[in-house]
Amino acid sequence: MLDSVSPSTSHSIASSNSSFLSSGADNEGDSDDTITLQPSPTQRNRADVTCLAQNIENILKEKPGGERILTEYARKKSLTDSMRRDMVKILVAHMASEHGTPFSKENQLTTETQCHEAIALMKHTTDEAIIKEKMRQTFTHRQAMVHDPVKSSEIFTTFPRFLDIMGLIEQDFSLMFGDDISPKFLEKWPTHYRQKVLEQSRGLTQTSDLEDLLHNAESTTEELEDGWDSEISSILLLIHLMPPSPHGRNKGKLSARHAIDHLVKFIKTGTSVEGHLDSITDSRQPYLLAVGTKRSAIHKYFIVIDKHAIPCQSPDSLASFDELFKAHFVFATSYNRDLASVYHFLQTAVY
Repeated sequence: MLDSVSPSTSHSIASSNSSFLSSGADNEGDSDDTITLQPSPTQRNRADVTCLAQNIENILKEKPGGERILTEYARKKSLTDSMRRDMVKILVAHMASEHGTPFSKENQLTTETQCHEAIALMKHTTDEAIIKEKMRQTFTHRQAMVHDPVKSSEIFTTFPRFLDIMGLIEQDFSLMFGDDISPKFLEKWPTHYRQKVLEQSRGLTQTSDLEDLLHNAESTTEELEDGWDSEISSILLLIHLMPPSPHGRNKGKLSARHAIDHLVKFIKTGTSVEGHLDSITDSRQPYLLAVGTKRSAIHKYFIVIDKHAIPCQSPDSLASFDELFKAHFVFATSYNRDLASVYHFLQTAVY
């Protein structure tokens, strides 16, 4: 639908020589539908497949949680999505430990003792410059951790400064993909993609929700009485252009209106953020929590992930969405399935 506004994928983040990208956020599924692990004979010859399978088996045998995956596959000849994600995390963690990450390892702490000392210092110092430097020095250690199925759930316990020091997601993302990739969305969306999205949206069958978003996207903040501001409205229009696909056992299709609720939620100023986190009863992929007097007057954004609220660097809605996108890679978490089309478009076309 947006082919006319999509640049060559040779400029995309997917082709930025990063193994983390292709293995981290491409796994958007949340269901337990099974998949069969059978490489296509048209893509690899049989000898290569046998060698690759043996290498994977050897890695899994040596890593925590690997035997469980091998047992499951031996029994069913297939893996559930959740089991497959665990396997990917194990393999990526192995690759990181063996070959490193795409960035230079210069100034990285290399021993467990050094990393633990830096982590202890970060938990107690109030010097933001020291915290950011130690976070930079422990980047390799942290990436191995988020890709480890056993240790990934402890990331905010080990690195709690994500929860009170702004800019750490941006720093890790830049270390992963480089300073030239990181600013692409904020550079390209306002100047090229935004207007194209508005033009495409006008051609859709109009509903009241779509009309409201179009109106808000084309209005100034002063003109808005209710609804999201013009920048976040332009992002939300993408969900109408790329609505959720039916999935899961019931194959029910979620409306764009409900899918938007998976991307951003609003609470009024004075409402407890902790209370919002306590009210979460099910597992959800990262989303934005907007705090303000009304949707068009937000003074603070948070990224909610695993019942934690990470403060965004800026109250600007576009910058906060950019940070939300990057959080998927920094924490090696999958896209929400109902937003996968939107995220994949941004991943391949904009970044």
